[in-house]
Amino acid sequence: ANDSGLASYVAGQIDRTLSWKDVKWLQTITTMPILVKGVITAEDTRLAIQAGAAGIIVSNHGARQLDYVPATIMALEEVVKAAQGRVPVFLDGGVRRGTD
Repeated sequence: ANDSGLASYVAGQIDRTLSWKDVKWLQTITTMPILVKGVITAEDTRLAIQAGAAGIIVSNHGARQLDYVPATIMALEEVVKAAQGRVPVFLDGGVRRGTD
């Protein structure tokens, strides 16, 4: 099952070396606001803000093939509560599941 074409494709799309330090680094090379996309949990919201994100984009990255990924609308309330008004929160994607 792990050797499926989809699994290989998805694995190839993820850079496992990325960390919250990269958000801080980006701030050193631009004056533009840094928005973090792909946030769907309160913990990641807090970490993004601590790293200096100017905003949050609630997104499951168009997980059309991954129907078990939470719909963005289901994650929105948790993320907004965790942000506590410190940064703007934007919604990306469908409202029921990845296939919307």
